[in-house]
Order: sequence, then C-alpha cells, then structure tokens
Amino acid sequence: MLRLVASELDLEHTDRSWLRSLVEDLVDTMRDQNGVGIAAPQVGVSLRIFAIEVRPDNPRYENAGDVPLRIAINPHLELLGDRDKPSFEGCLSVPDMRGVTLRHESVILRYLDEGLIDQQVQLNGFEAIIAQHETDHLNGKLYVDRLRSSRDFGFLPEVTDFNSVHV
Repeated sequence: MLRLVASELDLEHTDRSWLRSLVEDLVDTMRDQNGVGIAAPQVGVSLRIFAIEVRPDNPRYENAGDVPLRIAINPHLELLGDRDKPSFEGCLSVPDMRGVTLRHESVILRYLDEGLIDQQVQLNGFEAIIAQHETDHLNGKLYVDRLRSSRDFGFLPEVTDFNSVHV
C-alpha cells in the first residue's frame, strides 16, 4: 500500500460519515503514536488525504512549536525555491529510524479541508517539510527514498539529531 500512488477522493460518491470516520482514525493514530503527520495509505486506505499537527505536548517534537490540526483532502503542493533544506526525518511507517533528506523550505498547499471547502496556504519551515513528507506518502514514496546518503540514516538512538549526521 505504501508504494502505490493514492487515488483522489471522489467527492460525489463518498459517504460523508465514512470520511469523518477515516479522518478521526488518521488523527487518533497520529496522536497515539506521537506523530506530526499521517497519510491515509499509512492506515491502509489508498486515498489522497493526510493530517498534520504539531502539539506542544508531543514528546517526539518538544521544540517544534505548535502547528494546528490540518486535514488535507486531495492536496496539491507547489514547491517554492530550491530543495536544499536539510530535514532530519522519521516516519510512523519506518519506526525507530531517522535520516536526512533535502526538502523545500516553503510550499503552497491547495486542498479541501474536512468540511470539503477549498483552501490554499503557504507553509514554511517544519510545517512545509511535514506536508512534503505526507504528500510523498500519497505518491508512493517514503522518506528513505530521498535520503542524501546512507551514512545519514540509522536506528534511534544511534542517530539522534542533526549534529550526529553529515549535514
């Protein structure tokens, strides 16, 4: 499932209560696992939906700030600038591993929110990186496909932060 390109949600033929249940499952799973993002393929549903949120009480991301919950249905990213921002990433689907990828510092995200209302927002920094990571899931890619080098990848606690990798 994680290597498949997810399908767009067919809004005309989708049961709204099923969609609400899927969104609740995504958010509950993300929060339960102390993640900051999760895509529908990670819970076995090959649809273009993801959730992102950074809560201040998240022990995995204590200094990441606060990003309010955002549900993105049928998202489209416009990548801004060069892909030159080192990102020290992990993934709920690749537990206990971390590696360095290069990401865009800013993106424009166009999507439908959970009320199926069109949204467009520019995301910067960590939130932009999360959106790129989750969009990769929708496109059948994992962050390990984007590693700069195999030397910058390893198990926690062997690789614990940017200072221990070759940024």
